[in-house]
Amino acid sequence: MKTLLLVLALALFTVSAASADDFTVRSDFAGTNCHFSSGFYNNSIYVIERYSAGTLGARFKVVLPPGSTFISFFTPFTKIGVITDDISIAYGQCRVGTIVIGFMSAILTPGTITVEHTAVVPNVIYANCSFAEIPATTSPAYVDNPAATCNDPLATESSTWGRVKALYR
Repeated sequence: MKTLLLVLALALFTVSAASADDFTVRSDFAGTNCHFSSGFYNNSIYVIERYSAGTLGARFKVVLPPGSTFISFFTPFTKIGVITDDISIAYGQCRVGTIVIGFMSAILTPGTITVEHTAVVPNVIYANCSFAEIPATTSPAYVDNPAATCNDPLATESSTWGRVKALYR
């Protein structure tokens, strides 16, 4: 009995730990391609929140490779701040799945693009649909590094208690 409870507790912890929203920058609208070539991008650097079970908004910053030039950021959502320093985005309603937060224009140099926490907040955070602020995961993007792999976190799907118990019968 203790073993079954331990296995179930571990399974539930794994599902909840892997279900965090993931923030990334991608070169495609679907959020799958993490590769860029150096040069000018006009509203085609997509800032994306993925795997969301429900979110109202987020707070983070985007760090471009050294020597890159940030030009602009467009979002259809309400924003406060600057995306390369500290930005808060409010979606206006609870959203699930993949959310394209906005589009950046920049001149990119070789290196890594990251989504990071701000100087004020110790984690990239999102607000769930109950207004709780929750730490999120991030996935990098690469400029002029085609060998780098897009090691994305695994998405999770919700399940009933009966389906979880059936795995251990």
